[in-house]
Amino acid sequence: MKSISNKTQFMCSLVMSAFLCSTAYAGETNVLTEKSDGSDQSMTAIEQASLASQLADYGRDARSAIAFLLAGEIVSSIGAVEAEFTKAGEASDSKKTEDKATGFDFSAEELFAQARNLAGSNEQLLAAIEVAASKESKGLVGSPATHEDSVRAGRTDVYTLEYEGGRPAEILVIGDGDTDLDLTVYDEDDNFICDDDDSTDTMYCEWRPRWTGEFRIEIKNLGDVYNDYVFMTN
Repeated sequence: MKSISNKTQFMCSLVMSAFLCSTAYAGETNVLTEKSDGSDQSMTAIEQASLASQLADYGRDARSAIAFLLAGEIVSSIGAVEAEFTKAGEASDSKKTEDKATGFDFSAEELFAQARNLAGSNEQLLAAIEVAASKESKGLVGSPATHEDSVRAGRTDVYTLEYEGGRPAEILVIGDGDTDLDLTVYDEDDNFICDDDDSTDTMYCEWRPRWTGEFRIEIKNLGDVYNDYVFMTN
């Protein structure tokens, strides 16, 4: 993904080398996300969600239960708040018109379920998954707003949201993997702010507004079927 920060990429590489190359999994099951007070968090909630998405992608490709376990822990710890954002020109819903199998789910519950499926008969790993899944999510300071929706083939979903001046603004969009999505952000005067237009459907943009105002977020579907996505922002 083009715009993901170097910090996130480094953390993902660190996780891979520290856990996925090991021959057994034991010990603490919340090593990535559990902090004593939250004041020493080096990654924002949106960056942690991006890391979880990368781990889930790795888990699917490598059939790694550990990757899904870690992704589930991160998503659980973020404590995202569900939000209903209204799309320009139509109500936000997930009405489907094309014939496509779905099943896309980025919830902690689904990530833990994937981990269980891949753990097989590994009792130690299964026990670690159950411990992680049973923990109550406390959430990070500044938990992101999360909105689930669907963009139809060849269409562009448009949202207008207000961000506070002088504070970092972040957007993460995670698609269902079936089409290429592009993300573009403009300010209230139609000035280009940032974009992520690589060939994937996982997109990230960050900027620091100079004043409080509205910004237009466009999510464009370049494929020939709809794409279910999760939209996270701070």
